[in-house]
Amino acid sequence: KIVGKESAFKLLDEIYKNEILYGDLRALFVGLFSRSPNNIFDTNYLDLLQEVVKMFYENDPEGEELMNKLFQIQSASNTSMKRIQERMDNKGIVIEAYQRFFKENKSAYRAFFTLLAASAVSKIDLSQKIISSDKRFDTLNQFLDRTISVLENDRQKFELYYRFAMQACSSIIPPQKDKDQIKQLLWQTIRRANFSALLERIDIEALNHDL
Repeated sequence: KIVGKESAFKLLDEIYKNEILYGDLRALFVGLFSRSPNNIFDTNYLDLLQEVVKMFYENDPEGEELMNKLFQIQSASNTSMKRIQERMDNKGIVIEAYQRFFKENKSAYRAFFTLLAASAVSKIDLSQKIISSDKRFDTLNQFLDRTISVLENDRQKFELYYRFAMQACSSIIPPQKDKDQIKQLLWQTIRRANFSALLERIDIEALNHDL
C-alpha cells in the first residue's frame, strides 16, 4: 500500500526508470543478436539470429546469465552518457546532435554507441558476417566476456571509448542549421552507417588521445 504523495512519486519515478532500462536492454539485445548491429534502428525480426539465441538459452534457460552481462554493460553505458552530459552542461556546451542522444526515448542510439564501444574495447567487430551459428555463438561469448573484463578491470577505458563512439557517429553527420533536418539526418545517417568504418574512426580517436 502506498501512503503519502512522496511514496507515490517515488514509485512513478522507479517505473519510469525501469521502462527506460527495458528499452535500452531490448535495443542492446536486438543489436547483439542481429546479422548487423544497425538492425537496432529497424528492429527487423527476420534479421535476428534465432539459432544463436537458442544456443545461449540452452545452458541458461532463464537467460539470467546473459541478461546479467547485458545489464552490466548497459549500466556502464548509462554512466558514460550521464558523465558526458554533465561535462557538457558544466562547460555550457550545446551540440544539437548530442542533445538528441540524451533524450530518454532514444534507446536505439544509446545501444548503438554501446555496441561500438564494446566492439572497440573487445577488438571484435560485430558487423563481420559469420555463416556458422556455432562460430557466431563463440564470437558473441568472447565479445561479452572481453567487454565485462574491461568493465571490471579498467572501467574508465570503456567510458572513454563510449565517448569516442559518440564522436565518431557525430562526425559523419553533415552540418545543418535547421533542427528538423538535423533530426532526419541523425536517424538516416547513423542507421545506415558502416559499423567497421566507425570502429576505425574510434581507433583513430584513441590513438590521438594517447599521443
